[in-house]
Order: sequence, then structure tokens, then C-alpha cells
Amino acid sequence: MSGGFRSRQRAGKRDETEVVLVEEGGVRVTSEAVVTERRDYALDQVVSARRRSDRPLWGPLILSVLATINLVAGFQTGALRDFAAAAIMLGGGALWWKLGSRHTLVLNVGGREEDVWLTRDGKLMEQVLAAVEARIEARIEAKGDP
Repeated sequence: MSGGFRSRQRAGKRDETEVVLVEEGGVRVTSEAVVTERRDYALDQVVSARRRSDRPLWGPLILSVLATINLVAGFQTGALRDFAAAAIMLGGGALWWKLGSRHTLVLNVGGREEDVWLTRDGKLMEQVLAAVEARIEARIEAKGDP
């Protein structure tokens, strides 16, 4: 199997109709389970799923304040180096803000929320969350659960 997953069988058997929906970045979402490197989560036990995103705050904020100081100094002195320094700081702050974000998949399993998987790839998190939510909705519609 790819992605470094160990071959595991849930409850002593493996469903031959299980379909892999997403498999990338340390997580695999199948029609039956969410599989991480730490553990498997059976989708019939998952009540809901959500995404928690944490963005860096202080580093980019401090860089933007320093960039503003350099811009003011640049206007007062007319020195090109102050404008260049401000541009570098603003660019660095924007990159830090964008690339420093962390996204956590949180599953409600049996009434208890668990942080299941962490990534910096926002698009991959959207794919994983959409796959999990689609399976939960399909289960609810099939069983008629509230």
C-alpha cells in the first residue's frame, strides 16, 4: 500500500467493496473509514467532521509593523533601501501568514471530538473533509438517521 500505511483489517475482515476516496499526505479516506498513521476511524461511528485552521498571528503582524516603519522612513528620507526593506518584510509576512497555516481534521466519534489529522495543505484538507462529510451524509440518508 502507498503512503506508508500498514495493512490492517478492521474487526477481522475486510470489505471487498471498500473504495478509496482520498489517499494522500498521511491520511486515507475510504467508503468505510478514515485511516491515519495512528489509527482507523470507522465512518459508521463518526457523527460529524469539521476543520480547524490555525494561522500564525504575531510574526506576520510584527513584520507588517516593521514594514510600515520602513515605509515612513522611506518617505521621509527618500532612500530606496527603506522601500526595498519594507517590500521584503511585507512579502515575508504574507508568505508566513499563508504557508504557516495549519489545518486539523476534527471528528466527532461517539459524542467525543478527536483531533485526527494535521496538515498545512488547505486544498487537501478540503478534499478529505468533503469526502468524509459525503460519506456521513450518505449513511444518514441510507439509514434514515437524524
